[in-house]
This record gives sequence, C-alpha cells and structure tokens, in this order.
Amino acid sequence: MPICLACTLGPTLTIRPVYAICARGSPSRSFSSRAQYWAFKNQADSAVTRAARISARPTSSLAEASSPTCNARKFLHKTWTFLPRAFGPGETLDFWDMCLSEFPNKFKRLQIVVSGVDEWSRPQNLVTVLLIEPFASSEKLRTIRNRWKDRPEGDQSITLEYGARHSKNEVDPNVVQIPAGWFLETNMQAQITELSPPSVDPTSRTPTGQFDSIHPMLFKADIPIILINTITTPLSSLLKYTLILKNPNAIILLTPKPTSPELELHIRTLLAKAGAEPVEGNESEAKHSAWGAKVLFVDPELALQALEALDLKDPRSSETYVRSFVDSNIGSIVHAVKNNLEKSWNDVSSLRIKTTLTLIRCALDACKDSIKRTEWDLDMLCQRVSELRGKVEEAKARVHGEVLGTDGSEVRKAVKEAEREMKSVMDGLTWWKMVWRVDEIGQIVGNAVQRAWCKELEHNLILHTGRLSILQHELTSSAKHLPMLLPSPVLQNDLSQLSSSPSYHLQTSTLTTPLQTRQDQLISYPTTRLHLAGQNAVFGMLGGVVGGAGVAAYLINAGSGIAMIGASEAGTAVGALMLCTLLGVRWAVGRWEKAKRRWWEDWSRVGEGLGRDLEAALDRTMNDKVIIVADRAAEGLNVLVQKRNAELEGLKEELEALEKELAKWTPS
Repeated sequence: MPICLACTLGPTLTIRPVYAICARGSPSRSFSSRAQYWAFKNQADSAVTRAARISARPTSSLAEASSPTCNARKFLHKTWTFLPRAFGPGETLDFWDMCLSEFPNKFKRLQIVVSGVDEWSRPQNLVTVLLIEPFASSEKLRTIRNRWKDRPEGDQSITLEYGARHSKNEVDPNVVQIPAGWFLETNMQAQITELSPPSVDPTSRTPTGQFDSIHPMLFKADIPIILINTITTPLSSLLKYTLILKNPNAIILLTPKPTSPELELHIRTLLAKAGAEPVEGNESEAKHSAWGAKVLFVDPELALQALEALDLKDPRSSETYVRSFVDSNIGSIVHAVKNNLEKSWNDVSSLRIKTTLTLIRCALDACKDSIKRTEWDLDMLCQRVSELRGKVEEAKARVHGEVLGTDGSEVRKAVKEAEREMKSVMDGLTWWKMVWRVDEIGQIVGNAVQRAWCKELEHNLILHTGRLSILQHELTSSAKHLPMLLPSPVLQNDLSQLSSSPSYHLQTSTLTTPLQTRQDQLISYPTTRLHLAGQNAVFGMLGGVVGGAGVAAYLINAGSGIAMIGASEAGTAVGALMLCTLLGVRWAVGRWEKAKRRWWEDWSRVGEGLGRDLEAALDRTMNDKVIIVADRAAEGLNVLVQKRNAELEGLKEELEALEKELAKWTPS
C-alpha cells in the first residue's frame, strides 16, 4: 500500500499516510517521517493482531490445529475421486484435475495473485500504484516501474516479495525482492504474483463454464485479485468466472468507477446473482458462509496520474494527490485483504481451507449440473426411443393395410379373380371331353392354375417389398443413431451384426413365397387327385360297357339263360347291353363331377390358407427383417437407460452426502 506523503511539508501542512486517510475512522496523530510511521504502525498492528488471535481463535493443541487442514485435504481427495463418475461422457476433467488434484499448501507465504481479464485492464498499473510510495527514491521508482524488463521473453508472471533492497531471492531466483511498504500492511509474509494479462478479447471466449482465459494460479491463490475493464469486457461475460466469483477470498476490481449509484447497484446485483457478495442491505438473502468475492470499484489510472503529478516542491500537488488517491478507492484493496485475513485469524491455512471449500462447492455444483444434464439427455433418449417405437407400430399397422388390404381383402379379391379364370377351364372339362383327354387332365388344370393364380397380387407384393426395403433402411438408420447418446459398444456390435447378416436383406420372393407354395400345393395334390379321379371314371365307364356286352353275349349264346329270364327275343340282350353301358356312364359322370367339386373345395381351402400364409409371412418379414434392428435398439437402450438411472440415483446419494459434509465445514 503506498504511503502518501509520509513526511511533513512546510510548517502548516502535515501529510498523513494514505493508509490513515482511507482507514475506518480518523487518524489519531501525524508523523514527521516515514520511519516513525512504520515503527508505530507495525507495533500497533502486532499488538492488535496478537489480541485478536487470543480472543477470536479457539484454544487448541498443535495436533488439533493441524486437523482442519488434514480433514480438508481428505475431503478434497474424496471430491476429486467422485468427479469422474459424476461427469458424463464427453465432459473434460482437465480443469477440475488441475484444481482438485492437490491441496494448495506448498507455499509458506501468503500468496496474492493479481491478474487482468484482458490487456486493457492493465493490472501492471494497479501493482505499480500499490507498491510505489509517494516521494520514493528514483532508484526505487525505477525498480518498480521496470520490474518486467529484466524478465525473460515470454515470461507470463513475476513474483514480488518484501526485501530491504531490490534483489533476487536466494532460494528462488524467480522471486524478486522489492523494498515496498505495502507488504508490511498484512503483518504477514506475503508474495504478490503479477500475471501478464491475455491479449485475446475475453468476449470471444467459449460459453459459460469454461475457464480458458483465467490463469490456473488464480484458482489456488490465497487471495486472487482480478482487475476488469468494464468498457472492453461486457458484464455478461463475467458470469462465466464462477469459481472466482464464489471464492470468499477473491477480490474483483472493476474499472472505471460507475458514473451513478444506480449503475453501481445494478452491477453489484448482477455479480451477486452469479455468486459474489450480496448487495449491501440484502445480506439476509444469503448465508454469510455462502458469500463470494468482494466487489470493488477502483480507478488505478487516476491514482497513477496523481503519483506522477506529485511534486515535493508544490504543496498543492500533495492535496491533489490525496484527493485523487481517495477518489481512486485504491485504499479499499488493503482493507479487503485485511478483512479476509481477520476472518481467518491471520492464518494462511484457514484462508486456503476457505479456497479449497470454494473449489469443492463449485465442483459439487458442476457435478449436480452434470447429473441434471445426464438426466435430461436420458429423458430425451427415452423420448427418441418412444418415437422410434411409435414409428415401428405405425409402420406395422399401416403395412398390413397397404399390402393385404383391410382384413385381407386384397387376397380374397385376387383369389376370386383367379377362381373366375379357373371356372371357365373347369367348366370346359365336361365328362365327354374328359373321356377323350383323360391323360391330359393334370397338365390342363395345372397350366391353368399357373396362369390364373393371383398374378396381380404377386406383382403388388413385389412392389411392396421394395417399399418395405426403404422403410427398413429408415428405421435402421434411426436406430443406429440412438446409441450414440448413450454409447454401448456391445449394443452397437449387436446391431451391426443384425444389419449385415444374410437373412436381414429383403428379396423379391420374400412376400411371394406363400403364393408359390400354395400354387404348388394346388397342382401337387388336388389337381393330381382330379386327374386320377378322371382316369378312374373312364375306367369305370368302360367297365360298365364291357360288363354289359358280356351279359348280352351270355344271353344270346345261352338260350336256356334267356328262357330263365323270360326273354324270347334277341332284343332282350341288346337292352341288357345298353342298360349296363348307361349305368357305367352314369357312374363315371357322377364320379367326375364329384371329383371336380372336391377340387373346388380344395381350392377354397387353399385360398383361405393363402391369406393366413401371407399375413404370417408379412409379420415375419416385419419382425425379422424390417424392424428387427429398431426393435433391438429400443430394447437395448431401455435396459441401458434403466441401468444408468440406477447409477445416477447412487451418484445423487453420494453427492448429497458430500454436500452434507461440506455443510459441516460451514458455520451456521
């Protein structure tokens, strides 16, 4: 903290330190020299610090004092091991591994890290204003102003600590010692790490939740200080710095200062909603333990201009400096740092435990958000699966009507048309024509069956087979994209095997096979029986004729036989012949007509069976070929969703246990 005019200028003008001017209450005395001021201040602060530690800190043994750090380290490790299971696939853990992999306890000194969001925030000027004292020697001014010039090219940070003179730390050459009184303000051994601001416009960064533009050191700093130029950085883009805003040890500096109290209130309210400290007067809306970063409005450029304009020979410049320095509000930074230390009893370990708990709280919030996103993804996946099942059921219902008609009307229509064509053929096979073509009956009827058997239906079935192939491709494509939302190599392999198997592909004969089977059945069985019945009828008729001729011959050649029947003339024998022939023909005609009626009965049974066969074939085609991949995908995904939901329930229970454990760390 710069000491403003620590010496007296003239007999009437006494310049007090800026610390005294900006502190709460008025200073009790003036000092004639900077050395007297620092001696008195350090002595007083040491006494106050010891008294505060005795009254505020609980009495405990050395082992009990170290136990919070050990417990915090264990809790941190427990949270770190929980993250990989809570985060969904595709979510990176690199950032959280960096934050939670170890407890930030390797530094003995208080680590204050200062950074800007972009190059226009100019954190170098802020550090310069903090370290430079009014009327400092030219050598000290040159040392502070040129602190970056001695750094290697490409170096992104510089660490400063207090030293009696400007030099490099003997233990760590990367640490530069500077005789700046600001380090003595904390009454603790402190280091300031100044980070080079990124040259990339922060508004072009990735969406909320990404921390690419924030240096990792800020997340593990004991007191991170971020300077933001609200002209070049929109306030909405600050909402992505969740971990910093929720860190109670962090200090957010906004420059330039707002032009009105209403604008300041609006900015504080916006940042408070993102996790920063609540707006003054609304502290009851949030627990004190949940308060986040301190938000201050400062103007380092105004303070730097006041320092540069300060002239020892001009008393008016001293008054202007004091007024400008107060207006810049730089002094509030020291009060914010001291306030953080007082809340932690000036103990670095307590500060680091607070930082660790903030990281854990944000990590658990990220886990909760990840679980919610996973549940939402699972709900969306279930919805997609339901939509796919709806498409499948709709396709099954629609296909039956399109292919076979309502209640198989297309099949009955085709069988009726074939029956009309066959009727003309069968009616032409009278008993008289049958006698002369008895050996060609099977061929005539079989050829007629081949010509008339549901040819139009066969063409329609081939056409619908092509449409089913398109439907199969659409359902399979939709089904194969679903497991990508919930990756499962086993399910993907199962679906690939199904779609690449030979039985999966549709052929032109897939639906027409029952037609060919029933046609072959008609030719092989009923037509063959008809052919045999015709032959038997002819043989029976010939048998009757031959039998009648035998009877007539017997009657003619055996007169005694004629006498016995009472016929005295030869005409009686002829009558007997004609009677037997007529009986044989009558029997043959009856036998043939009966055979044709049986053939038509078989035709009806085959026609009825054809409708059942086509329905069964269509069902098999739909279940075993068209929808098998979609159905298997839906079934497999339902199992995976149920399994994942069970896992999420277990994760939510673990998360709830971790949140309860975190609540025990936070005083009510």
